[in-house]
Amino acid sequence: SPAAPPPQARPTDVRDGIFRPTPNLPLVTLRVGRGGRWITEYYPCESVVQVPGDEWLVSMRVNDMDWARRFVLGLGPMVSVVAPDYLADAVRNSALSALRNYA
Repeated sequence: SPAAPPPQARPTDVRDGIFRPTPNLPLVTLRVGRGGRWITEYYPCESVVQVPGDEWLVSMRVNDMDWARRFVLGLGPMVSVVAPDYLADAVRNSALSALRNYA
């Protein structure tokens, strides 16, 4: 069965130009587990490819890397950054910083 989006998720209506990704925006590639598959229905994705392990490689254009960092952190362990490396580093550093606050 398909993964259900969390209650706080809201679909983005891109038909009226709320967000129109363009080729000049940075491309982010994520490895998404079954629990995060819903993001492909709520965010404009450039490609979605199923890979072994019941996971998907999802590529999307973003206009704000800080938003992308927060987005990935909010999704937790169901998503990891494949590219770009600087986004993966930013996510890792933010997660480590948060863990230090709880130590």
